[in-house]
Amino acid sequence: MEMAIGMILLGLGLLALLYFALQLKMEIRQTARTNQQAIEQIQFQMGEHRSKWIETARASGGRAALSGASRAEVLFPQPVSRCTGTAALWTDTTRGKAIEMVRRGESSQAIATALSVARPEVEFLMRLEAAARKD
Repeated sequence: MEMAIGMILLGLGLLALLYFALQLKMEIRQTARTNQQAIEQIQFQMGEHRSKWIETARASGGRAALSGASRAEVLFPQPVSRCTGTAALWTDTTRGKAIEMVRRGESSQAIATALSVARPEVEFLMRLEAAARKD
């Protein structure tokens, strides 16, 4: 009788261990997806900054003049966000406030300062809003 109870408890323990291992695996995959999305957004922003810098350099006859962004911003862009887990990069409230400010015609620097977000993120949101207005 005691042997059977011990085996049942051992089996339940192993099932619980399997359940927690699968939960951990699912959370790791979700975190990897979130991180991959953040990496893709950063790469997209870096590509835009790099192409703007190259266009400006070509237009200025080979001089590396930067309009709007400093060389440090091009080489070392600010991180997208310091979010953890499955949190969104922007909360709905912050995004809503930023869109309202864009519609009022405020500059990207003013919006970034007011909402404490990186200017490249605000500029990206401004481009998205402009594209949405075209459609």
